[in-house]
Amino acid sequence: MEVLLGFLFPIFIIAVSSYCMWIGCKIFSNGAVIVGHRLPPGVTGATINAIGSSLPEFFTSFLFFFILHESSSGMSAALGTVVGSAIFNILIIPAVVITILINKKHNLKIQKKMILRDGFILIITQILLLIFISDGKLNTLEAIILLAVYIIYVIFLLNSQKWKEKNSKITGKKMLKGWRNLIIGCLIAGTASWMCVEACELLSMAKWDTWWTQVFGLNQLPGLGVFEWGTIAMLALLLAAAASSIPDLFISIIDAKKGKMADALSNPLGSNIFDLCIAFSVPLGLYTIFNEQITLTNDINLLQEIKHFMQLMIVITILFLASVTFFNKFRKFHVFFFISLFSAFIYFIFNQSILAQIINYI
Repeated sequence: MEVLLGFLFPIFIIAVSSYCMWIGCKIFSNGAVIVGHRLPPGVTGATINAIGSSLPEFFTSFLFFFILHESSSGMSAALGTVVGSAIFNILIIPAVVITILINKKHNLKIQKKMILRDGFILIITQILLLIFISDGKLNTLEAIILLAVYIIYVIFLLNSQKWKEKNSKITGKKMLKGWRNLIIGCLIAGTASWMCVEACELLSMAKWDTWWTQVFGLNQLPGLGVFEWGTIAMLALLLAAAASSIPDLFISIIDAKKGKMADALSNPLGSNIFDLCIAFSVPLGLYTIFNEQITLTNDINLLQEIKHFMQLMIVITILFLASVTFFNKFRKFHVFFFISLFSAFIYFIFNQSILAQIINYI
């Protein structure tokens, strides 16, 4: 019973923290609607909504770096959160959004220019990070480069379309309230992310084999025995990533129900760019400034697995964009295709040797 509680309590904390993340991001988004009321459609989803819904990833990544003092553990857990969240964002959120749009009989025309715009920047960012990781070292300069990519991306978005006219109903008092909501939302999301990280660390110290044997009568937990990232990284990839992606999902659902397809679909793409360029790079930069560059060359297996999952993320992003390019409207096929890709991703988490063989063959 004690062993079982060692799992149930942290999982309960993760569930509660996920709900608190959603509350914090909702408050943030309410403030963002006021502060960014002049932004064009599509830009709001890719910037303000994406930043608001990605606060959990930022705080979770930051805490993984500084709570897990061993650089490789903190980095792999932070990257696990970002990769897992990125896959969730680009597959599950569009699948849910498209399903809602179909059921509500909203416009299903694919806005290829917007999706390919954000998708192109996303792939560049992913390739850059893969290049940085490939030599087994991560440093402050590489973090600054990723940050610069995001700044250029935001400047381009803000200058690519005509802004809306100023709303006379948005008074100075309302703007002040909007900024206050932004701050409160950040504080709640940050606290919830800390709870999630602590819960993942508790789970990482649990006796997996003992729990698996007691509950299911098996001698070991399949997959974990060969997971070189370690238990904490896999928990980040699965649990922390899923929990931190809930706000992205809810915000996109709200936009989809209103028929705002541009914002609903630009949010997950913009969130992924934010996750890689800000949520991962800023904690990385701060960590390497106060400590030293992160070196992975001493653990070849760890380095190879990180590279494999980065490559898998790039392939999934390309497949997502390809499925969008060859259609003029979203269809049920897209829902089935995205869910199938996500299922394959989960499968490869527990069968990394097969993923390695496929990548090496390619």
